[in-house]
Amino acid sequence: MADDLEKFGTKLKNAQQELSTGNDQLGKNDDLTSDAERSSFQRAMRIGSDMIAGVVVGVVLGLAVDRAFDTKPWGFIIMFFLGSAAGMWNVFRAVTGQGYTVGFRHSGQKEKPPNVTVDDKDA
Repeated sequence: MADDLEKFGTKLKNAQQELSTGNDQLGKNDDLTSDAERSSFQRAMRIGSDMIAGVVVGVVLGLAVDRAFDTKPWGFIIMFFLGSAAGMWNVFRAVTGQGYTVGFRHSGQKEKPPNVTVDDKDA
């Protein structure tokens, strides 16, 4: 029994050493790739959750409208499509980089001032 535990301990130490040297080599060579992959995964998760959240909120509100006003199935159908449209709108905003800003400008884009010219004859 003690011999089996010693063998297991030796195998475990060897495996941990191999894993730690393998992770060190991967970390040195692929930092940029892992960050890019992580960023892509985060973006995909946000897009998916935005779409699902819109549909779920629309369905729940539609069921509540149907129950409150006894309009089965019209509240569900209408709110399902409105929730889907809201989810698609959120996905569009996430993909174009607008985030949660109000309006149609990108979050980093500044508003241009209007072109005003002064005519010397009037002054």
